[in-house]
Amino acid sequence: GATRGKQVPTLRLLRISPSQQEENTVFYKALWTAALSVAVAAQAESISLEDTGSPEFKPVPAKIRQMLGSGECLAMRPVKLAPSGKYFAAVAPCEGGSGGAPSWLLEQRGNTYRVLLDMGSYNLDILPARHNGLHDVSFSIGNAGGCTVYTYRYNGSVYHKHKSKNCFQG
Repeated sequence: GATRGKQVPTLRLLRISPSQQEENTVFYKALWTAALSVAVAAQAESISLEDTGSPEFKPVPAKIRQMLGSGECLAMRPVKLAPSGKYFAAVAPCEGGSGGAPSWLLEQRGNTYRVLLDMGSYNLDILPARHNGLHDVSFSIGNAGGCTVYTYRYNGSVYHKHKSKNCFQG
């Protein structure tokens, strides 16, 4: 036959004691929990507000600069806060410092824009959770001296701070 002169792999069943089975169960539950945590974290979209030279960022029309009270360096890019609607993140990097720059979340309805959140940061995370139709968001503010993450929830009209924590907390 075809197996003449060849080693055929065999499967050996190992006997595991009840204590080893319990240890394995605990290990695999912990491994599964960690994998789920990574999968949930991977669903968050992270946007650098420092990279205003990227193609996603566009110059901001004068009427929006005037509305926000910001200068020429203002740039904005689309963000997906909901399945439908037009939303943008705007940032004025030349007006910021090491801890963050003036930044906003805007909603466009027709030819008008509305500020949903006025914040100062260099990054935006759009989180998987949603409240009143829009995704929760978080901003990190900090420098070499420290860092804080602020999480915001949409209340149906604007975003309000939900919680804050040190960047280095779990």
